[in-house]
Amino acid sequence: MNKRCAYCGGPLGLISHRKRRLRFCRLSHKKAWEKREEELWQLKKQQFFDYLARGSPAR
Repeated sequence: MNKRCAYCGGPLGLISHRKRRLRFCRLSHKKAWEKREEELWQLKKQQFFDYLARGSPAR
């Protein structure tokens, strides 16, 4: 079992915050990870819609 924070790699204390199978040493690390994941998801969605808007090239 990994006893390290998924965000900073620091050791976990008596209290750890969880998201799915990930553990974080601080609540602020969990929230920062969630924010980063949300930003990545938004970027991927935007790239997908941009791809759809361009359409497929004619053959």
